Amino acid sequence: MAGKYTTEMMEDKIESLPLVDAAAFDILRLLNNPDTNYGRIVEKLSPDVAARFLNMANKICYRRVVRSINAAVPLLGYKNMRHILVTSFLLDHFTKLLGLKNFNFDIFKKQARFSSAISRALAGMMQHSNPEDLFTVSMLSNIGKLIIAVYFAEDYRQITALLMQNGFAASAAEKKVLGVSHADVSALALKRFNIPQDICEAVRYHNVKERDIPPHTNFELEIIARKSAMIVHQFSLPDEKQLHEITEQLKDTIAEGKQLYRETMAGEARPEKNLNTYTTLAEQTSELLIDRLKEVWQQRIHRDSTD
Repeated sequence: MAGKYTTEMMEDKIESLPLVDAAAFDILRLLNNPDTNYGRIVEKLSPDVAARFLNMANKICYRRVVRSINAAVPLLGYKNMRHILVTSFLLDHFTKLLGLKNFNFDIFKKQARFSSAISRALAGMMQHSNPEDLFTVSMLSNIGKLIIAVYFAEDYRQITALLMQNGFAASAAEKKVLGVSHADVSALALKRFNIPQDICEAVRYHNVKERDIPPHTNFELEIIARKSAMIVHQFSLPDEKQLHEITEQLKDTIAEGKQLYRETMAGEARPEKNLNTYTTLAEQTSELLIDRLKEVWQQRIHRDSTD
């Protein structure tokens, strides 16, 4: 076979890895238990987890300040809490472990943040109902790269050598050495934490240009995730300050995309119900976003050259 692992073998391997701390696992078990009540979750929270939940609750609650963790937990709900835990603790876990010469964690974080911002913009333009799902996909689509770098160190060195010597695409080099891509590894890691299948599938296929999406699936999530990844790859990665500026500069474009969506709805089409209509709309909104980003980048280049 090509590479060391089949998907099934890699899944078994992922199951055995210590990807998050024991405290996070305890809370995840509660969140995955349908009989768990909010009070039991509050009792289990460590101070750092409680602070994250409280911070997120205040971000999503516009009309009042959320002052207590007892109020934050039911406000967030099980789904949001699971996403926050998996995202934040996976990234924290690897931040502690990474001492790698050949892995640029700063680039990894910039790409995750940029992808998240682009996903949010597309979600706004296309009236996507679950932007928190897109946040999870954007932040963790490339977590497989970290898993490979940390837990498959020798394989990672071989992959890096292929990338440098033979001009392989990243996924092709990964499959040649491991038998699976980093996107496969990312999806398997999320599956381990009982993240819904549609999110795992969007992660697995976020770099695929075209694929026949099975009927009766959440095609909206996968299409926006793929478009976001495609857009991110066309631009240099902004730092945190630049990303904030870009987000502000995209507001008018997001409004334009919303208008395009409303016009499509006015024609009695239901984009979220029809794969072909939604795909066409995603192409149109992506082009709007790309054109605006090109303008923003040109403005940045001109400003930098005159400073």
